[in-house]
Amino acid sequence: MNKINQETLSVKRAEQLFDCRRTVGLFGGPLLALLVFFTPIDGLTLEAHKLLSIMVLVAIWWITEPVSIPVTSLIGPTLAVMTGVVPVSMAFAAFANPMIFLFMGGFILAKAMMIHGIDKRFAYWLLSRSWVGSNPRRIFLAIGLAAALCSGWISNTATAAMMFPICLGLLASIKEMFAASGRNIDLYDYKYATGLMLMTAYACSIGGVLTPIGTPPNLIMLGFLDQMCDIHVSFFEWMTWGVIAMVLYFIIAYVMLARMFPADVTKIEGAEQFIQDKLRELGHWTRAQKNTVICFGVSVVLWILPGFLSIALGSTSPVLKMYNRLFPEAVAAMLGAL
Repeated sequence: MNKINQETLSVKRAEQLFDCRRTVGLFGGPLLALLVFFTPIDGLTLEAHKLLSIMVLVAIWWITEPVSIPVTSLIGPTLAVMTGVVPVSMAFAAFANPMIFLFMGGFILAKAMMIHGIDKRFAYWLLSRSWVGSNPRRIFLAIGLAAALCSGWISNTATAAMMFPICLGLLASIKEMFAASGRNIDLYDYKYATGLMLMTAYACSIGGVLTPIGTPPNLIMLGFLDQMCDIHVSFFEWMTWGVIAMVLYFIIAYVMLARMFPADVTKIEGAEQFIQDKLRELGHWTRAQKNTVICFGVSVVLWILPGFLSIALGSTSPVLKMYNRLFPEAVAAMLGAL
């Protein structure tokens, strides 16, 4: 009871600090923005100086969150118009950029997969494989693989939130196994539990490099390359390097975490039963789940087909040029989503 009270107090203190951060940001952001504006900086035009001040305000509000992040994102171009930095047509031109529609289509597909539990089905399917069994090291590996592969297509944060209860269920099985043998463990201090949670967190971030839609920074970088350097990186080209990077990062994370947080048992009693029970709870495939997989598959095929066409017909093929004109990545994403 004492420990619970202490944890409750620490949570309340954290909430108070968070609220304090919002208040500081609410007033500190505009003050710092004004300070930057009135600080002489050689080499900056008046418009550039105004833009720098707006960027300071937006950055501070993104960090401290006195208003929601999407609202802050829209405050930036709005202030740019109000202060005469750029005309309205330029300020909001990026919102009609094809990259935004690739964002939108990818997020809609990811949301559909989350709502209908496709991500959970895949995670439980992978954990139920015969090679995983009840071996703690293999469970460690399977959890990491499920998190990495899911986060290649779905938000890293959403994947971590989805994997969290799965990990907790497996850890509960470990606790029950130890309790049956007369040994009580505290999962907060249990090294394997810490490693399993860290593996989930790192794998979700590592998986984000797999595809352009794996995490928003990928798409932002692709947009910058396309607009500023006239370099277009296709979905297929990204994945050819994304797979290599993900595999290398994953191996490093797995080896290090498995050594730092080893399990002190050779078998987790009840782990297989826990996974099988979860699979049964999901029931049979629904029509919505099947349709979601079909729509997702359509987009994936349209995304990677240009790569195979380039290999088969050559990068200068008229068929490939026509395909890229009719089915660019943004259209492929929206087609599957719609």
